[in-house]
Amino acid sequence: MIQIGRDTLLNKKHSIISDISLNIFSITITTGIMQLAVYPMISSFVPIGEFGYILTLMGFVNVISVVVGGSLNNVQLINRTYYLNEEDYYGDFKRLFILGLFISMVLSLLILGTNVFNILLINKLLLLLVILFTTLRSYLTVYWRIDLNYRFVLYHSIITSIGYLVGTYLIKISNPSLWPFAFLCGEIFSAIYLFFKTDFLKKKLSKSDNFIKIKRDYVNLLSSNIVSNVLIYFDRFILQGTLGAKEVSIYFAASVFGKLSSMVLQPVSGVFLSYLSREDKDSKKKYFVLFLSIAFISGVILFVVSVIFSPILVRILYSELFEEAMPFMNLANLSSILLTIGSLFQPVLLKFTKLYWQNVIQILYAVLFIILSLFLINKYQLIGFVYASLFSNLFRLLLFILVGYFSIWRNKNND
Repeated sequence: MIQIGRDTLLNKKHSIISDISLNIFSITITTGIMQLAVYPMISSFVPIGEFGYILTLMGFVNVISVVVGGSLNNVQLINRTYYLNEEDYYGDFKRLFILGLFISMVLSLLILGTNVFNILLINKLLLLLVILFTTLRSYLTVYWRIDLNYRFVLYHSIITSIGYLVGTYLIKISNPSLWPFAFLCGEIFSAIYLFFKTDFLKKKLSKSDNFIKIKRDYVNLLSSNIVSNVLIYFDRFILQGTLGAKEVSIYFAASVFGKLSSMVLQPVSGVFLSYLSREDKDSKKKYFVLFLSIAFISGVILFVVSVIFSPILVRILYSELFEEAMPFMNLANLSSILLTIGSLFQPVLLKFTKLYWQNVIQILYAVLFIILSLFLINKYQLIGFVYASLFSNLFRLLLFILVGYFSIWRNKNND
């Protein structure tokens, strides 16, 4: 097997804290630039309705790219101990990535080619390129996660963010109707750095005896993440289809602080999975209690902070939407925070339970979310959707906790 070291997680406190800090800075930079600069700048030079439509389209882009690239990123981490040499390890996953990228591009081309998205042809082509490069970015950072090289992750985030700012400024002073270029510019900056700082292009394709096993894991996680990522942007999709693009903009502004909470919690989740991929299961109960404590404490702190600072943030960033967004802020932010802290448990489930539990949880969550949303929107309009989102995300969080508990404490076969 690939030599990964046997130091325990508890003996690496300094490294973990350092890597979590670097990853938090990385996500904070990228997400912060998007939420605090790029989207507010775009909203300032397009109508409110068109801005809501842009949010919906970018939700579609992120679902495709993060599902295909991000799922393989995590599968590669959790399967590293099955390989005897690095050549097969990287070669198998490069083959899987190319296959996944090809399928995602074909599907994206078919979907964007329909009348579902009524946008300029040039923007459809630009969005295809955004999907391609974003998928590449979502996957290739695994090379640094494997080596626990979070300095490169940080540098990559800085460079990508600079690209977003450059692209946004260029379309603002030239042609705002070509808004996808703002995102494409950031992804191109990202790809250049990734190709220079990883060995992806040098790795040869392979198909080892483990290929069938990792392909099965990839398909399982892919199907789970399709549901979970669609539901991350479900507010945009369902509000666009039921109440219109303006309500998409209002809800986005109301929940912006809650979405920013992912800047803190997602890096914690990602770093823990990197370390868990190196560990046995002897200390799994400690991991579970640690994650549960982090999730609960972080959730309470973030909600209190959101109540205080969310009105200030929205007034500054989206002043034209402030009055309409204000009544929904507290509950919308709480819903987003519950969604984020629920995701903190996914590394534990990835490491210690069967992957099909991901599908079970996400499907139950999706069914509940869709039914509640359609029913409550029909009765109460936008506030009905807020209630549906809040209850569904709480339900998902409780499912993650229960499955983790029974898998780790009660299942003796999992020792």
